[in-house]
Amino acid sequence: MTTHYFKLILDRAPNDEEQEHLYALFEDGSITRLAGVAEISFCREAPTLPAAIRSAVNEVRCAGFIATQLRVLRHSAVGREP
Repeated sequence: MTTHYFKLILDRAPNDEEQEHLYALFEDGSITRLAGVAEISFCREAPTLPAAIRSAVNEVRCAGFIATQLRVLRHSAVGREP
């Protein structure tokens, strides 16, 4: 499995209750807020980057949020196994 590093920018900042709900959906992300913009930084294990992104977007959507932007960190994939 490969670990992929990326950020999803949310359509709005979650309140405390929503943030707890988000954290209940994933264990590999960290929510931050800066100037009213909320983003989740993920380090997600998945076979491919698109699969990692799809699963994170689906979890965000299940919590009632929309991912409005995606930022993939350069050299995102590490820990490849044969």
